[in-house]
Amino acid sequence: MLTTTNWTRVSLMVACAAISLVTLTGCYKAQGHHAEDKRKYIRTMSHQALIDLYKEKPGAKARIEKAVGYAVFSDLNVKIIFVGSGQGYGMAVSNATKKETFMRMGELGAGFGLGVSDFRTIMVFHDQKTFNDFLETGIEFSGKASA
Repeated sequence: MLTTTNWTRVSLMVACAAISLVTLTGCYKAQGHHAEDKRKYIRTMSHQALIDLYKEKPGAKARIEKAVGYAVFSDLNVKIIFVGSGQGYGMAVSNATKKETFMRMGELGAGFGLGVSDFRTIMVFHDQKTFNDFLETGIEFSGKASA
């Protein structure tokens, strides 16, 4: 049975662990000391993520080529008990102009869980307004569940 003193210790340990691990996601960024080095690293990550997608889903290549644009992100999420945080980087590309827009992303979450996930996200935009909104605001609200 947890006494008040033990409960306080457990709460403090969980809070410290959560803060430490959530802070670690802030260190997750594209490698390189200069902006061009980071852009090269992001281009390489994006290219590899697309190659992996095309191997798994060959039809995706045609859909992405026909789209207004697409975005590829590398994301690291950490969740400790009731606190979660994520950090990532990536780029959005306009198929019409081939213009690359480099972006960072951050996430905050709440809910019960424990774990770390490192994954790539590929977003395909079929509508110019939606793509422009994404480039201008970069904000997305969502809910998710994982096991």
